[in-house]
Amino acid sequence: MARFIMGGTNLFGGNAFFSAEDSAKVKAFLLHGTGHFSIQNGGEEIVGRVEEDGHITLASPAAAPAEPVVSCTVYIAYTDEDILLSVMDRSVELGCRGIVVYPSALGGAPSAAKAALQAEKWRASVGRMVHEIGRQKPVRVSYVSSFEAAVELAAGTAMPLFLNEKEEIRLLHHLLENSEIPLTASILIGPKEGLTDAETEFAKTKLHSVSLGPRILRCDTAAAAALSAVLYAAHDL
Repeated sequence: MARFIMGGTNLFGGNAFFSAEDSAKVKAFLLHGTGHFSIQNGGEEIVGRVEEDGHITLASPAAAPAEPVVSCTVYIAYTDEDILLSVMDRSVELGCRGIVVYPSALGGAPSAAKAALQAEKWRASVGRMVHEIGRQKPVRVSYVSSFEAAVELAAGTAMPLFLNEKEEIRLLHHLLENSEIPLTASILIGPKEGLTDAETEFAKTKLHSVSLGPRILRCDTAAAAALSAVLYAAHDL
């Protein structure tokens, strides 16, 4: 079923008002045919149907199934701002419950003052995304001051995962296929420059070192792929 996101100001008396541009996109997406679709708006999901004569019928709104059962936190190394925001947007859209940014030897670290300013910007960006896609609970965003602190926090979940590009034995999908998916999980991803051998070895002592496969993925792609895999295994996606 097709799903569209719409602000509440575009919904009046059971009718959805699309701009000319958006209307054309909706019609093209639905291939000018009949069928069901839904509109999400701030935690509500309104199911509609395109009738034979082309008009749209909307049903009563219901709570949007936007929150997964598994509480998964994504840990991402400090890096370029555009990469961080991309990871955050994709992770929030997929259903993560928290995002933690941490420093690393090769990825660098901001000053304490810059970290505080950036954290506020990240929270605002994530907050907007949460509202836009109809998430019903806020997504936590924080910055920790050391790599070791991030690993220790990630290790506190029932399924702590470390996406290790040097891992040659354990694949993520094998681990998920042979495990019962718990209610809490974490995914730790290094910077685009990679982690040092010392950082990698420390993470391996606390977390499950896994690989996504033979291809080298960008940080934002790896985060989305791993989070999708975890939620899919838990029947949450």
